[in-house]
Amino acid sequence: MNELTDLTADQAAELLRHWEFGLRAEHKSPATIKVYTHGVQTYLNWCTARDAAPLTRTTLNIWITEMLDAGAAPGTGRTRQLAVRRF
Repeated sequence: MNELTDLTADQAAELLRHWEFGLRAEHKSPATIKVYTHGVQTYLNWCTARDAAPLTRTTLNIWITEMLDAGAAPGTGRTRQLAVRRF
């Protein structure tokens, strides 16, 4: 068992605020913080709806694929993927 991959979406969401503080401490722009946190929150909501483990590569790839298949622009997929990976 891996402590990170066993984390639930709800548990990960509790860490989101702490991560936001880290982004602010790194002097990320408010727009970057907004885009990153929105992307991660959207992903965690998707994980919760599917009872999926949020911090696995497979889950992230499925989410991105579904997003692209639904018509999202490749840039949107890439931005959200980067946000989740950074998280």
